[in-house]
Amino acid sequence: MADGYSGEGLELYNNILIGIISAPVYLVCSWALRKLRIDDVLDASPVHLGCGIWGCLAVGIFATEANIANAYGEVCPSVGNKDAWQFA
Repeated sequence: MADGYSGEGLELYNNILIGIISAPVYLVCSWALRKLRIDDVLDASPVHLGCGIWGCLAVGIFATEANIANAYGEVCPSVGNKDAWQFA
């Protein structure tokens, strides 16, 4: 998947949609590199930078609170995961 996220907070159709949107993101980033005359022989920047940024944004856009709570435990709406914010 384009975002490298395991998809635990997403539905299957959201994962497929993220992958479908990643193709145009890659093409636009690759076109921009050629237009700016930036040499990227393997064309790795559009995949890892462009699609990586899209993947990070997509998880925030498509994740549901119920799926995140199911994957990571109960979520406190004010601060996120309660276990992560408990300090001794």
